[in-house]
Amino acid sequence: MAAWNTTFNWDPGPDTNETNWTITTQGEDTGSDNTQILLALSQTNNGVDVDQASDALLSLSNADVDDPVVAGILLAAEHLPT
Repeated sequence: MAAWNTTFNWDPGPDTNETNWTITTQGEDTGSDNTQILLALSQTNNGVDVDQASDALLSLSNADVDDPVVAGILLAAEHLPT
């Protein structure tokens, strides 16, 4: 497959609460040991031997030098208000 890039970009405007993308799952595993994963990031086998694999499977960056990100990764016990 040739390069296929998708960019998602939202601009909520000033002073607006917004959650740009929500992914949910309902884990339902009763009595067995099945793995249930909401999001898995992996590099597939490209079929050729190259010197370098993907540089990163997950990259977080703030391109706005005037507005710092409060938390690059936020782990919360409950859903945050939108």
